[in-house]
This record gives sequence, structure tokens and C-alpha cells, in this order.
Amino acid sequence: MTRMLLIFSFVLFSFSLYADVPTEAFTFDTNVKLVSATSTQEDKILKAEDIIRKIIASEKFRTAVLNHSYNGKKTFVDNGGFTNEQIYSKMLAGSEILQPTRNNAMDIEVEFYTNSFTSTVGYTYPDTKRIYVNTKFFNSYTPGEVSHNLVHEWLHKLGFDHASSYSTSRDYSVPYGIGSIILKLSVDSEVMNGTSPSPLTAPTKLSLSKSGTTVTLSWSRASSGAGISSYKVYRILSGSTTAYLQTTTSSLSYTQTAPTKNAEYYVKAVDGDGKTANSLKVNFSSLVLKAVTNLSLSRSSTKVTLNWTGAVSSEGVSLYKIYRTLSGSTTSYLQGSTSTLTFAQTPPTRSAAYYVKVVDKAGNTLNSGTVSYTK
Repeated sequence: MTRMLLIFSFVLFSFSLYADVPTEAFTFDTNVKLVSATSTQEDKILKAEDIIRKIIASEKFRTAVLNHSYNGKKTFVDNGGFTNEQIYSKMLAGSEILQPTRNNAMDIEVEFYTNSFTSTVGYTYPDTKRIYVNTKFFNSYTPGEVSHNLVHEWLHKLGFDHASSYSTSRDYSVPYGIGSIILKLSVDSEVMNGTSPSPLTAPTKLSLSKSGTTVTLSWSRASSGAGISSYKVYRILSGSTTAYLQTTTSSLSYTQTAPTKNAEYYVKAVDGDGKTANSLKVNFSSLVLKAVTNLSLSRSSTKVTLNWTGAVSSEGVSLYKIYRTLSGSTTSYLQGSTSTLTFAQTPPTRSAAYYVKVVDKAGNTLNSGTVSYTK
């Protein structure tokens, strides 16, 4: 009985130890765009991104940032007037100066350059999203050291600066101070092995795009202390309540032939413990477009009148365009447009054929058959 109480007490302690890590830490994402990178450079950047996500999702990172001190006070040098808690929150918000949307992500561009005659690891400018990384250092750096450099430069994008020349206090600035925390935790086995009991979060930012006959789903990664083993894409066709598995993938996107009817999609994340979490759903609208029917023509001495039954479009009908081809010609000329189901004009000077083109709200068009006017 005593042993069981001890185990129960340990579980409570472990839970409370990580209870203060906000959800945004577990859903934090990295979005690093590379400019003219080699496959080796890309692989190292991807490893560094994984390190950054794991570190930011850890309690040790939160504690280190909140408790960072200088001259006996919990603060950073060159902190822009922000407290440690506010700096931590700004990182999780991911709202860069040039990309002010709060998207819970590190958004940067990386361009490599080579300068063998400098001790500068990298640099950036305030008017660009891009950071510049010296291959003199990058090529020999570990992924942990690369993650240190990426976060350092990204913090500049969040508005934090430091002295241009070296001083002891500069090491306590936001870019250098947090960069050092990143480097230290990059070799912490508990953080890197995901032993922190971070909860499973669902995929976010699920979006759908159509191109020709295909549909593509994209989403932002889920997270879990046990690691994400796969994503499962499900589809529910209109008129059904059954979700059918479309694919199992480790990617963050999936493309398939567009369904023939309206549908809902969602993505299920599966972690290393077999636990699952579903994303929100997105809708696919299959285009239904039918031309006008029952096109007819009536005439009098002063006018020709066309009437028809309305067209159908799943996107919604916008208007009708009326075309005429005069006898002896192969060219059809637009006579007018209307949102009604009738159109009248002065009779042509010779025989002609008329047809009606429907235009829906998405810009799709379809022609009717023709009716004839005989002079």
C-alpha cells in the first residue's frame, strides 16, 4: 500500500511539474524557407527545426526563459521593455514585425553565403524576412548549434536587438540569452527524447485547394511527447455519415482526384503511444453546372424575344449572356446580358441563330443549344 501511494504521489508531482506549459508551446511550429540550399544544408536545417520545436514545447525552456536573470534581477538586457513572461509569450505568438499575424510559428527565410575572413556567424536586416548564414560556420555546426543561430536571428524579427560590439552584458540580451538556452537544451536528453509529458495536439490550419481534377489538403503538424507516427486523412461524402480512410502519411499534405460530389475532410494525428486527435473539418464543393433549357424564340414586327428555363450551378448563377450568329457568318456576337430569364431585341436584318451562355459566380460558363430566327 505504501508503494502504491509513493507511485501516485510521483504521478501527481510529474503532472504539476508540466501543468504550467501553455498549449501554444506544444503547437508551436517552424516555417523556414531556404534559398538555393543544397540537400545537405536542407537536412541540417530540418533537424534544427525539430530541435527548436521540442525545446519550445518543454518545461525546461519555459523555466529557463522566465528565470533568466542579469545582475540579480529576472530580466534580459536590451529587452525592449518586456518582462521575461512577455518575451516568452511573444515567442509563442510568433508575430514578427514584418509578418504581424499571430500564427504560433517561427517564420523566416534563410540564405547561405560564404565569407572566410569574418567571425560573423550570420546577420539580418530589419526590412527583410531573410536571415543570412555564413557557411564557414554552418557546415561544421551541429544541428543544435544551427538551432541556436536560427532562434537568435529570428528574435531580431520579433523586435529584439543587442549591442553591435562584444561586451559581457551582450550575452544577456534576448537573442544571445535565449540562443544560449536553446543550445544548452539541444543536448538535454529529456527534452530531446520527448520524455516530458506533453499532451497530444491535433493537426491545425487544415486547408483545401482545387486544381483541375485534383484536390489538395495541407495542414500544420500535430505534436506529442510520444512523437507523431502518422497522419490519416478521412473523407465523408455528401449524403453519408461514414468517414472513409483515404491515406496514411507522414507528410503534411495529400493530393487526390477530386470527388464527384460534395465532401468533408479531416486529418487524424496518431502518436507513438497510439493516441489520436482529429483536426477540424474542411468542405469540398463539387461543381454542378447545367445549361439553360427550354430555350425558345418568339417574334413580332418590332422585336425578337428569347425565353428560357434557368441554368443550375452549385456555385450560384450570376448572369446570362445572349449571343447571335447571322446567316452566312461563323462568328457569334454578344447581344447583351441579363439576370432574368428573357431577352428581347430588334429583329436582325437576316436569318440568325441564338444561344444563351450561363455564367456562375465562380466564373464557370456553359452554352445552351441554339434557336433559329428566319427572315
